[in-house]
Amino acid sequence: MVDFDTKATLLKSLVGDFFTIILTEPPDPNNNGINVQDFIRDGLTYIPFFSSPDALKESTKGIDFGKLQYQIDKRLFTEMLYPEQLFVFNPDLPSETVLTGEEIKKIFPEPFPWNELLKQ
Repeated sequence: MVDFDTKATLLKSLVGDFFTIILTEPPDPNNNGINVQDFIRDGLTYIPFFSSPDALKESTKGIDFGKLQYQIDKRLFTEMLYPEQLFVFNPDLPSETVLTGEEIKKIFPEPFPWNELLKQ
C-alpha cells in the first residue's frame, strides 16, 4: 500500500491546474451541474480522474470520449468531493494511484476562487 506522502508527491508532480474527467452526459450550458462517470473494479465503485487528456487517452487505449471528456479546475473538482468516495488517478498507467476524496482534499487544499468568478 502506498503511503500518503508518496501519493501527494506523485499527484503534485503530474497535475497542473486541471484534472481531466469523464462525464456521463455532455455539459449543459443552461445548468451549472455535471455528472461524473464512475466505474466498478474488483467490486468497488470508483471515479477515475486523469492528469491530462493524453493520460485519459492512453489509459483508455485511445477511446474518444468527445464531449464527455472534460477538463475541470482541480480546486473546483476537489471542493465537490465526498471524503469517503474512492478515486483512481490515471487508471492502468504506471502512475495509477488509489485515493479517497479526503486524501485528494489534503493534497490540493486550495479553495476555488468563487469571489473572482462571481465578479465576472
